[in-house]
Amino acid sequence: MRRAAKSRLFCEATSRLNQASAEICKDLTPMPRRKILLIDDKRSVGYALCSILEHLGHTAWYARNGLEALDILNKVSFDVLVTDVLTPQMDGWELVLEVHKKFPSLAVLLVRNKDTPVTDEYTTLSKPFSMVEMESAIEAAIAHSAKASST
Repeated sequence: MRRAAKSRLFCEATSRLNQASAEICKDLTPMPRRKILLIDDKRSVGYALCSILEHLGHTAWYARNGLEALDILNKVSFDVLVTDVLTPQMDGWELVLEVHKKFPSLAVLLVRNKDTPVTDEYTTLSKPFSMVEMESAIEAAIAHSAKASST
């Protein structure tokens, strides 16, 4: 496929994604604006979630794995880290351990499959989830981080 045709298809797909994100977000209650780093090895999922988070008023960045996320975190500060537990090269658990060494006050939300063990140490969100559930989990992760930092 020629470059111009690929570019046109990408622009059309991006436009449809933006329209879908706006539709999903139209009935959600606005939350405080957050700067969020989202990690998911499935690029389409990562881009879709970032688009939805941006329609909700957040600033969203995307990384494909924990190593990319650490590189970004060394350059940019965030309010929340939202990571899939199962990612290649460095999984979510390894990432969180490393993040808490370097950035102890960063709020963390672990996105997991239903069969992945739950931990009380971090806020978790089970797949599949709605955007209302994600927004609530982000706020819970921030509250959990603030509580942990004050003790």
